[in-house]
Amino acid sequence: MVSVVDVLSLTFGDSPKEAEVGSHIVLNIQLVGAGPNGPIPFTDCRAADFHVLSSDDAIFKHVLGPAPTLPTKCTGCSTVVMKAISSGDAKITVSFARHEATIVLSAYPALKVAKESLALAVGSSLNVRFEGGPRPWVLNSSSYFRVASADKLVTANILDGVMDVKCGPDSGLASLRLQVGNHPSESLPFPAKSAVEITVCCTTPRRLSVSTINGNQPKCPANEHLLLTTASTKLTIVAFGSCENDRERQLDSVDGFAMWLRKPNVSSQSQKVVFSNDTSPL
Repeated sequence: MVSVVDVLSLTFGDSPKEAEVGSHIVLNIQLVGAGPNGPIPFTDCRAADFHVLSSDDAIFKHVLGPAPTLPTKCTGCSTVVMKAISSGDAKITVSFARHEATIVLSAYPALKVAKESLALAVGSSLNVRFEGGPRPWVLNSSSYFRVASADKLVTANILDGVMDVKCGPDSGLASLRLQVGNHPSESLPFPAKSAVEITVCCTTPRRLSVSTINGNQPKCPANEHLLLTTASTKLTIVAFGSCENDRERQLDSVDGFAMWLRKPNVSSQSQKVVFSNDTSPL
């Protein structure tokens, strides 16, 4: 049986409210009509001429091409497609006749890490920057989370946009998973989550390479004699190792090891080498 009824209200059916920049998000539209025994939801309203307005087309823009479809997930009688253009929040208003409904959407950049494959000396750590992924939900920022889970070979701690990755005392190949998103809430029942996998090689250094870093010292004129004077130079030390059957590779950090430099023919003088695990740039 087909019933033709007047429209009482327009609402959004349950829909995702977050989208990665460059992707589409499908919003479910629900019309409710005046049935003989009270309000009744429309089962098909694809023929309705909905007007869609974004508060910021630079963040979310209405996609006009696709024909409306029946919702394949959750509730509704038609759909509207939006495209995430840039990171931010926008209000989307859908209207039909004198009825309208508004929903808040969030666009976020893809989750990226500075390095997806790390090689660390056992006991050493490295700060790895990351960015992107779902943003704190504008209507409930307390549901936001960023977590890193790893196996027994490595540990990871997160502070702001930096993940401190550290190898334990054992060698081996480990996997680290970084996940960013919001927990489900009343205003965000279907939150998006982004994840990235990082491979960590924990190994003992097999060899070291030492070289000088040339400073900005002026060159001596060709017609002048070179005189011995007190000077200093910077050294760069690179360690190499491998995991399992992998070929040898440069280690990203060896700060878990204490290294000393000793001058030739000077038995009583040595200098400790201090390593820095500065955050890798994105």
